Amino acid sequence: MKELVRNRAFVTLTTADLFETIGTSLFNIILLTYARTFAQASLMVSIVSVATVLPGIFSILTGRLADSQPNKRGWLAGLKFVQAGLYLVLAQLITSKQVGLLLIIIIINFCSDVFGMFSGSLRMPLLQAKVASEQQEEAIGINQGIGVLMQTMGQALGVSIWLQQGIIVLLDI
Repeated sequence: MKELVRNRAFVTLTTADLFETIGTSLFNIILLTYARTFAQASLMVSIVSVATVLPGIFSILTGRLADSQPNKRGWLAGLKFVQAGLYLVLAQLITSKQVGLLLIIIIINFCSDVFGMFSGSLRMPLLQAKVASEQQEEAIGINQGIGVLMQTMGQALGVSIWLQQGIIVLLDI
């Protein structure tokens, strides 16, 4: 474990994964909450839910594409910046309540999730290349454990925001 903590590549990849997981989980809950505020709430929430699950279908394609990339580190870094930029755009767009805008937000979120799948496929070969073979199982286990923990925390934070918004809406009535 001590050697893994000293491994700069492992710490960098795990930290990037940590923030990506929190951001994705949190934004998906916020997007569902946003969709719930529309007049056709059930339809909008259904569209958001489908769009959230749909990127998983593309994981086979993103995995194959990631395997064929010669500069995995460069692609991974670039994708993280693109995702961060997309989330900044989403944060600006989500302030207005228009159906057309919601659909654009869903498309941008979908693209970000596909990029996340692609970057996840790039991350594994990098971990295998940068971590000693006798520590790879431990490194992958720690990385996945942190991912599951952060996804749970991101969802909990998103639900607390959702509940807080629901309470505020009730108080406004």
